[in-house]
Amino acid sequence: MIQEIVPRFRKLTKEMLADIEKYVVQGWMDSTSIYTLLKHDYPNQPIHKKDLYNAVYQFWQKHNPGDGDASQMLQLLMD
Repeated sequence: MIQEIVPRFRKLTKEMLADIEKYVVQGWMDSTSIYTLLKHDYPNQPIHKKDLYNAVYQFWQKHNPGDGDASQMLQLLMD
């Protein structure tokens, strides 16, 4: 799964990823709102929505570890 996601992050610059993380963590913004802001801040940079959705999801997962799926909760309880 990681091998599929990592190349997609290369299309977004480090600055863009930092902005996305800030918007997700501090602003609780959705992908649509973030896309609009990124298009304004980086007009010459192509932004693929699928890459943005993946980045938002990864940052959301990173900062909300308690909101995992049922299999992750079961695995945690079994350990």
